[in-house]
Amino acid sequence: MRKPNFIWGALLAAFCAGLSSAQVDQDIGKACDVVSAYFPVAGKAAPPLDKLEYRLGWNKKPPYRISVQFTNLGYAGLKIRFALRDVTSKKALVLDAARNSPVVTENVGPASAGAVWSGRLDNLHDRCSLRVWDMDGGEWGEKPVGLQDLK
Repeated sequence: MRKPNFIWGALLAAFCAGLSSAQVDQDIGKACDVVSAYFPVAGKAAPPLDKLEYRLGWNKKPPYRISVQFTNLGYAGLKIRFALRDVTSKKALVLDAARNSPVVTENVGPASAGAVWSGRLDNLHDRCSLRVWDMDGGEWGEKPVGLQDLK
């Protein structure tokens, strides 16, 4: 009688462990006060990143934060590395607080949005630029964007 109970217990534990690893959908619009429109990462000249877009978001109350979220419009998953740099204060923003790292690696699934990554700003009106690397060594830099550019 103990063997069937052990099997059911093992199946239940495996099922619950599978549920706990599911990624929660995040929306940058809920995490930030002001959100930009979608920007293409690499334009039309750089497949497969031509299907990758990003949005930036800002909090209006201190501590000021800028957030970034990538959206993959393609049918294949993408692995990218990226960093945000505050061009006003000339420093890299720490996006991964757990590792104290300004450079983040993310797997963006097919036809889905990635996680919301945020870093602390000194001033609400600082301008930031995004740099993205693919796993093949390609690199793309975006022009600096600030909250005042959205108005």
